[in-house]
Amino acid sequence: MTASDGRFASCHSFRIFLFSRWRPNWSLSAACRKDTIGERIPLLPDYKSLIRRYYSELWNAWSTTALEELISRDIVFRGSIGTTVNGIEEFKQYVSKIRAAFPDFHNHIEELIGEGDKIVARLTYTGTHRGELFGFSGTERKITYQGIVIFQFREGNILSGFALGDTESLKRQIAQT
Repeated sequence: MTASDGRFASCHSFRIFLFSRWRPNWSLSAACRKDTIGERIPLLPDYKSLIRRYYSELWNAWSTTALEELISRDIVFRGSIGTTVNGIEEFKQYVSKIRAAFPDFHNHIEELIGEGDKIVARLTYTGTHRGELFGFSGTERKITYQGIVIFQFREGNILSGFALGDTESLKRQIAQT
C-alpha cells in the first residue's frame, strides 16, 4: 500500500481510509460511569493495620477482646519460643504462658511487609522474666530479643502465624548468673 500502486497517494486519502473503515471496539459505557474505582474494585483489607492492632492490643495490653476479634477459631500458630498451637483455645493458653513469664512483655514492630493475604512482621521483644520459661523460674532479668512472624489472613482474621525468635539470645539472658 504505497503511493506507487495508486492507493493512499496522500495523507488525506489515508486518513479517510483509516477512519472510515477501522473502528476501535471500545465501550464508552465505562467512560460515562459515575461510580469510582473503589466501588468497582473491592479494596483489600488493611492487614498491616490489623497486625499493628494485634501487637498493640493483644500482646502489649493483653486484651482478650482483641484476641477474640483478630484470631481465627482455626488458627495454627508456632510461637517465637517454639510452641505450636492449633485452634483459638490453645492460642489463648499460649498467650497466658507468655504473660506469666513476662507480665510486662512488649512487642515493638520494626518493619511490616505485606503481599496478598500475608504479612511479615520484624519485631523486637522486651520484658522482665518473672515466670517459668525454658525450665528457668522467674529471674527478674530484663530481656530483649529479635524475631520475625509470617501471618496469613482469611476473612479478616489471622489464620496462621509462624514466628522465629532469637531464642538462643533469650535463653542466654535468662540463664545469666
